[in-house]
Amino acid sequence: MTEYIGLIITLFLLSMICERLADFFKNYLGETSTGSGRVIGRLLRMGDLTTRNDPDSKEEDRRYYKILKINIWCGFFTALALNADLFNIINHKDEPFKAIGWDGVIMIWDPNFPWEWDLIPQALIFITGCFGTGFFISFGSKFWHDLLDIVYQVKNYRRILADPETYKADNIKSFDKIVSTYESDFIKSAWLEAKSKFMALSNVKVASLKWDAIGYYFELSLKTSDPSITDRYQYRMEDGTLQSVRVKVIVVGNDIARVHSYDLSDPIFSKDEPELYGTLGCLVRPLDGNKSTCILTCSHTFFHPITTIDEFRTGNPLAGTNEKKPVQIGKVIKAIRDHEADASLIEIDANMVSEITNRMRGMGKPGVARTIHKSDEKNVKVYLYGAVSKQQQGFVTSAYSDVKLMYDDNREFQLINVITISNNGAAVSDKGDSGSVVLDKNNDVIGLVVGGNSRETYLLPIETLLLKMNVELI
Repeated sequence: MTEYIGLIITLFLLSMICERLADFFKNYLGETSTGSGRVIGRLLRMGDLTTRNDPDSKEEDRRYYKILKINIWCGFFTALALNADLFNIINHKDEPFKAIGWDGVIMIWDPNFPWEWDLIPQALIFITGCFGTGFFISFGSKFWHDLLDIVYQVKNYRRILADPETYKADNIKSFDKIVSTYESDFIKSAWLEAKSKFMALSNVKVASLKWDAIGYYFELSLKTSDPSITDRYQYRMEDGTLQSVRVKVIVVGNDIARVHSYDLSDPIFSKDEPELYGTLGCLVRPLDGNKSTCILTCSHTFFHPITTIDEFRTGNPLAGTNEKKPVQIGKVIKAIRDHEADASLIEIDANMVSEITNRMRGMGKPGVARTIHKSDEKNVKVYLYGAVSKQQQGFVTSAYSDVKLMYDDNREFQLINVITISNNGAAVSDKGDSGSVVLDKNNDVIGLVVGGNSRETYLLPIETLLLKMNVELI
């Protein structure tokens, strides 16, 4: 059902264009028009297209079918002009907008046009496809708008039918309440309540709010199986109505999330502790009037895991390497370790500012900060270049996850509201990638890598880090 939403939206937008064209010709060619339009209308025997007749009269029937013909022809020419072949659109139903337009198509008058006789049946199929598109968009935008509304309702009904609480309703009022309550009305509140309960259990290592074709669900990563955790989480709304959310459990065993504490794209480490290294991070500028250029990265890449800010040794010199030899690049001027951040701000030495370019290998210059919202941004494709993993790509699978990370001294520390990314169920980072900048397809910054396991990589949201460190991206 979900994969056809894009198809319906495409036909809805095309039908709006078709309607405008049809309205123009209905008034331009009608008997009430003036000038050339009236002359052309008379030659085509269009008659009066704007004045309604008796609904049961033959004149009204003739007027209706003339307008219908105009709608269909306008639909055909709209599809032809936009290269909107119905067959091609259906073949690209997951991304229908890619099937529209003439970009990359070689025109027949182009000297490079590959003329062959088998292009004739292809042209006939294309014309038929445009007629098909024209026919469907002639139904009008209201038809496709209403159909889209029905599809969204059916999508919500699928969640309702899969919810055991639906069948516990003992009166029509309770049932109507369940039907009229969309996930967005309660999912945030349910998640806030559920994650605090789940993360209080030592056996739960990761709790994430995720989504699939049916809707939102809670995914829990457990060290060992726990029969007390059921496949439904019951949430009681303010009016007493019970709503349930699906719960998926994954037993990870020893595959627990660990910080990537061995490591823009170059390694960075402390001269005192070269065995701990990570990835450089991103260039930022303080907002307190300090004009220096700084690096924003993860603290654990060069400090032994600690839990209080006071223990951070600000002023510790940091080294980077491109040629397997340490080069001092700056000093730590600020560090934060709490349940939302594991970050340090490094002021770059004046003589090193020109040596560090604000670019990521294979991706270019980072753009602006981007916040991921789970409600309207799902499966966002992301990219990173880690000091160890090199260039990788994956997809956002959760905008809100709480994770207990295991540090190298075997101490566990919980981070909340991190972003989860993976690629077909596999992590896209490794030890030494901590601090890596993660970008979207527009090179906008989503976050910094902080850790992961074999299945997922976890990011600190960039907006959270910029706010806590009082800096802005360069």
